[in-house]
Order: sequence, then structure tokens, then C-alpha cells
Amino acid sequence: MEPIDITVGGARLRLLPQRAALLLDHATLLVADAHIGKAVSFRRLGVPVPQGTTSETLARLTAVLQATGARRVVFLDGRRFELEVVDPLDVGSADDVAAGGLRAPMPGKVIAHLAEVGAKVTKGTPLLVLEAMKMEMTVSAPSDGVLASFRFAPGEQVPEGAELVIITEAP
Repeated sequence: MEPIDITVGGARLRLLPQRAALLLDHATLLVADAHIGKAVSFRRLGVPVPQGTTSETLARLTAVLQATGARRVVFLDGRRFELEVVDPLDVGSADDVAAGGLRAPMPGKVIAHLAEVGAKVTKGTPLLVLEAMKMEMTVSAPSDGVLASFRFAPGEQVPEGAELVIITEAP
């Protein structure tokens, strides 16, 4: 049986014949029903189970990891999970950008404003410097427009998700 590539909710998956799926864009292996350690539980209850089942399962899992190059494994264990992939560098949704807003990717402190209110900015223009977790990051304009206002002054603390600036359409 050959692997099958599909897209679900925008995520690219490769369905593998080894009862697993590879989340392609995140090098994550999703494993259903691994049964690791279940043989021991069955034996304790008096249910006969052949020896070596766990080591065989681990050998199959190791082979799949080596073949796919996956860097993470998620064991689904027969349950349904909904996972959301979060980009830590994403500063807002498309709706926020379309509305002219720009949000803080994490809590921090505004160190400096790099542009003047009223200035025309182009996509990528540095707007402010935010310090978070002992790192400084430059927040840039997501689109062309006019810098209408800053929501926080230099030195002020910013909560995660707070609107940092307003950019309006250029006249």
C-alpha cells in the first residue's frame, strides 16, 4: 500500500500504511492505537498476549520515524484531538491587518517608536521595537498605508494580543 497525500482544513497530511499520518508542514507524526504497554496490562488481568508485542511496536514506530524524518510524535490513543498550529511570529489575523490593526505576538514592553504618526509606510516599514523575554523584536507594517496612531508609548507594558498600532489606507 502506498502513502496517500490529502489536505484537511488547509493542513497537508500523508496517510501512511503503518497506521499513522505525517503532518507534512510540521514534520509531526500522528500515531493512532500504538498499544505501547497494553500487553503488560492484559497479562496482569490474566489475558494471554504474545511476548514481544511492545518491542515490535517500538521497532515499527522507529522505522516510520526514520523513513519520514518526523521530529515530533503525537499519540492519539483512540481519542479525538483538535490541534491548532500557532505561528509565534504571526502578529495578527488577516482580519486584523485588513482593519488596520497590528497586535502584539506576546507580552512585552515597547522600547521605541521607529516611525512618526502620520507618516506614509510601506509593507515591511519598521514601526516599533518590542522587548519580550529578554529579546528585542522589530514590529513592521503589514501593508502600505498611513501610520494613524500608536496604542502604547515607549516604556509601557503590552499584553499579548494587544493592538499596537493603527494603519489607515493612504489617501
